[in-house]
Amino acid sequence: MIDTVVLLIPPQNFKILKPSAFTPHTDLVYQNQVIKAVQNPAKQDLKTHGYLPRLTLSRRMNLQGRAEIMLTIECSAPKLLFGNNLEELQLKDFNLIVQILHEKLLAMNVEINPENLAQATILRVHFAKNTVLKDGSTPFHYIQKIKQCLAPSRLDHNQTNYRNSGHCFKWHCNSYEIVFYDKLFDMMQAKTSKKRTVDAHNAFDIKSLKKIRTKKKKFEVLRIEVRLNTRSILKKVFETLTIKNNLTLHAIFKPIIAKKVLLHYINIIERKRSHILDFKAKSDQALLSTLAVYNPHAKPKDILSCFAYKKLSETMTIGEIKKIIGKEQNKGWNKMLQLFDTFNIPATDKPFEIIRKQIEHYKALRMNI
Repeated sequence: MIDTVVLLIPPQNFKILKPSAFTPHTDLVYQNQVIKAVQNPAKQDLKTHGYLPRLTLSRRMNLQGRAEIMLTIECSAPKLLFGNNLEELQLKDFNLIVQILHEKLLAMNVEINPENLAQATILRVHFAKNTVLKDGSTPFHYIQKIKQCLAPSRLDHNQTNYRNSGHCFKWHCNSYEIVFYDKLFDMMQAKTSKKRTVDAHNAFDIKSLKKIRTKKKKFEVLRIEVRLNTRSILKKVFETLTIKNNLTLHAIFKPIIAKKVLLHYINIIERKRSHILDFKAKSDQALLSTLAVYNPHAKPKDILSCFAYKKLSETMTIGEIKKIIGKEQNKGWNKMLQLFDTFNIPATDKPFEIIRKQIEHYKALRMNI
């Protein structure tokens, strides 16, 4: 359930075996002639060694507030082990992940002791879960429901349309992102155009993917990623969830932490989406009658407002409705949606229940092809 991590390595814990492996030469960083030097794997490197991390050598502030030349390592933990992040990790994979990362770094001419990797400081982390859909539903179905949520005011939300198919929805701000997307579609798309993918570094054998879809007729994957992109947001979220953690790779590599974080954001999304939207009426008259009968003390204007919101939401997102009306202040919208959430209606399905259950009862997805 942990995917991408960015590790910070202090100068005493790494040794660069070949300075010219970086661009520009690392000597220029030590001589203060350039700000940073990077090593991003080339196509030939990937063919030879498989998936490789991205490295950056730069002068930056350490955790004590002193400037030092340090190394940052960005990598996807599942891709280190599997070469893809469709398959998921278990707690018991930790030591193997550290050993593989150690060997990959040696192939990139950087030496770091495995113990130092295990205790490396976390700068950023992406928690993720691949929700398997075997009931005939599709990721598109859930993404449309997620689009109906009222995004927090500090977030920008956008839909990435792959030829208007709506395979991805993202909430974004500077410190974190929440992303939902069709994982199998994204992997197929990566074979033709990485520019149009959510994960530009998909590396799953296309023949294997076709075998999966052939053998498993009802097999779709909705992926959720919570990308905590700064240490401050990591600390804030962990404090909110009462998670005590020193933010090292070893400490954060625990499914229970990922579960808490992912469920925290699922709860936020559910609170931002009115349950009225899941009620299905046979006709407009039946909808209006149900709202009136089940809420006898509601004011007529509130019943009509709820009716209008329900009907408009069948063809538009709340963001689109707000733009058309021209009043986008979240305070008023929050008040209105809170009122709608007090309305009584017959029992409805819980649209995110399958996502919630697969997070709560975590079982690592492994592909036996």
